[in-house]
Amino acid sequence: MGDQFSLEAVAPGLLGLALFVGIGFVLTLAMQSSSASMVLVLTAAAGGTIGLESAAAGIIGANVGTSSTAVLAVIGATSNAKRLAVIHVVFKLVTGVIAFVLLGATIDAIILGRHIVGLSAEPASVLALYHTVFNVLGVLVLWPVTRKLTRLVSRMFRTAEEDEAIPRYLDSTVVRTPALAMNALVLELGRIAGIARRMALSSIVCTRGPCPTLAAEMRVLDS
Repeated sequence: MGDQFSLEAVAPGLLGLALFVGIGFVLTLAMQSSSASMVLVLTAAAGGTIGLESAAAGIIGANVGTSSTAVLAVIGATSNAKRLAVIHVVFKLVTGVIAFVLLGATIDAIILGRHIVGLSAEPASVLALYHTVFNVLGVLVLWPVTRKLTRLVSRMFRTAEEDEAIPRYLDSTVVRTPALAMNALVLELGRIAGIARRMALSSIVCTRGPCPTLAAEMRVLDS
């Protein structure tokens, strides 16, 4: 079959590689399984239907496509789950871009170094190592900015409970002035007392069943 038809003839060059990235992404999106789409790509490469670089591009697309699973999984989920999904999507996109830019060089390096690690020349072996290499590379690139990314994402999908849990009157700038610091402390304690008062009233009203308002107030104090 590989001698009769080659998908690479449809769109050769850089455009063709981008096309295979899209194919890998769509396959993962449709099947909701990057493993299944990678099996299809590896089978096509082993049969000669697509070349090594095109198959690697398809693997990049399949890897990025797993972000769709994360997005679908957090629909209606908690704020922290949504933030984690955002980080997952960012990681996959950044890793995919880096892998695509370095695709040719990475494949060449793997082919040259496969003798050192005793790797066979089979496309499946080369592509499996390629998949591992570009994921590790993505981790190394994003590791230094993990804290900044976490702080940025923590500002997203905020709930009213999370906003209310943040101290409203306490500020590091008033610590140097005892009078202002004491006043800020009194105001903050009064705010917390107000939350506790609302909880007490809610607990009285909601003695016969679940009370979302009381649960929200408890989350504020826990935060």
